Amino acid sequence: MYDIAKKITGYSKAPDSGSGKSWGGQYREYVMDLLNKPSITIEIGSSVAPCPYWQYEIEFQKNRYVVVRIANALK
Repeated sequence: MYDIAKKITGYSKAPDSGSGKSWGGQYREYVMDLLNKPSITIEIGSSVAPCPYWQYEIEFQKNRYVVVRIANALK
């Protein structure tokens, strides 16, 4: 899933904490480990958080087909 998203968007993987898990709320791990479902978190924006309004359209255009292409790859 990551490779597909990276190819489409050019984004790189978020750093992990050294424990093999990514930083943050661990929702992705919850979905993958406890629910046994594929999961990808699409982080958007290239500036401060929250993403400025002017950047929404740019990020939408970059990410609009990510989930569809991943779903097709997982068929």
